[in-house]
Parts: sequence; C-alpha cells; structure tokens
Amino acid sequence: MKSLFLFVLLIASVPAAAACSCGGATIEEGFENADLVFVGTALDIAPPDVWLVPGWRLRTTTFEVEETFKSALRSWDAGRVTLAHSEDNCDAAFEPGVRYLVFAWWTDDQLARSGYCAPNEVLSPDSEAVARVRAVADTATFRPPLRDPSSQRTGEVEAEEGMEGRASWWSLGLNVVLGVALLLLLAHRRARASQPTPAGRPGGHSV
Repeated sequence: MKSLFLFVLLIASVPAAAACSCGGATIEEGFENADLVFVGTALDIAPPDVWLVPGWRLRTTTFEVEETFKSALRSWDAGRVTLAHSEDNCDAAFEPGVRYLVFAWWTDDQLARSGYCAPNEVLSPDSEAVARVRAVADTATFRPPLRDPSSQRTGEVEAEEGMEGRASWWSLGLNVVLGVALLLLLAHRRARASQPTPAGRPGGHSV
C-alpha cells in the first residue's frame, strides 16, 4: 500500500514539473524576446490577490531599478517597477532584498511578468551577466522605448493567452491521475480479498 501511495504521488507531481520544463534561454535570446531588461533589487512581495480570471492568484514583486537596458515603459515610477507572478504556473519568483538581472515582458492585460525559463540571474559581485547584457544592448538596432505596453505583441501574446488553459489542463491531468489511483486501489483490495486465508490464522477455517 505504501508503494502504491508513493507511485501516485510521483505521477501527480509530473504535470507541474513538465509544465515548467525548458532548456533555458541565453542572455542574447532573453534580450531579444523581452520588453523589459533591467538590474534591480526586489523590495517587497505582496500577498496573492485574484486577478484576470476567478481563482487565478497573483503575487506582485516591486523592484528598485538600478539600470535599464531595454524598456517598453514610457516612464518609471520613481525608478521602480512591479512584476506580477503566479504560484500556479511558470512565472519567475523572486526573494526580497536580492539583486537581480531581470528579463520581463508586457502581457495584453497590462501586467509586467517574467518567466521561469527567462535568463534571470541573481547578481553576485563577480557576475559577468551585467557586462554581457550591456554589450548586447549597445549593439541592438532599437532604442527604448521599444513599444507602448498597450501595443499588440506577437508570439509572446499567444503564449500568455495559453496560460489560462495551462491551469485547466493541469487540473484535468490531476483528476485523471487520481482516477487511475482509485482504480489501482480497488484492484489491489479485490486481489487481496480473493486470496484464500491460510488455515490456523485468525479468520481462517480448518479442514
């Protein structure tokens, strides 16, 4: 019975892990696909609130921006920017007081977000990431602001529109796993019930 429980637990963890599987992007790829690229320190993480769709809980992380390399913002609010992230999908998560290199994008619902697969990096004193992204920014063919946050995006917009469906697919997958587990449990109990009880043991019958 214990092995059956562990098997079910392992299977149940697969959908969430698979949803965030990726090879990871390079700094160059992240810069090309991002709307916002900056160095900043995470100041505050607000508790979850319900946004977008009923039951879709999002936290917000506010950053003190130190340096901006690419921006789709027309202005910064006193050098700060707020990113939204969910605990139920592949959004990036941040820790207060930590200095990051962040790659983010604007969604069609006016939220700035960053992903698990983005090349975000915790910056240590000897990190070379800032120098690399600065070199990429210096050779870029655009100059910020790249676009207004309300403008329509291409591939990134389609990815964001699929995020709501991802949550429902995960829920469906979990229900399937639980159904399979229930069938295995019933089969296990029937197999035990069909086994003859040895003579001399409690509940057995002597011949």
